[in-house]
Amino acid sequence: MLNGLVVLAVAGVGDRLTLGAGAQRWLAWSLVVTAYGNVVAATLAAATGNRGLTPAGPLANLAVYVLFMVAVGAVALGLVLVAVGSRRPIR
Repeated sequence: MLNGLVVLAVAGVGDRLTLGAGAQRWLAWSLVVTAYGNVVAATLAAATGNRGLTPAGPLANLAVYVLFMVAVGAVALGLVLVAVGSRRPIR
């Protein structure tokens, strides 16, 4: 649910962000990776009974952990890009 809200919020202010074409692509892909990473990780966690709270075995737990960490890194990158794009003066 929160993934969708973040994507919708960024889409709502996207035209006001002053980012170059490359940064816009990074922003879009970071949000896609965040959304899908969390959905896949949560589904895998529910299907296998693992939580992915630590990088430890069994393999399914490690996979859930890695997917969640990738999603966390991607959302951090996306939010940094939103902050940068919102603070630059419009040219």
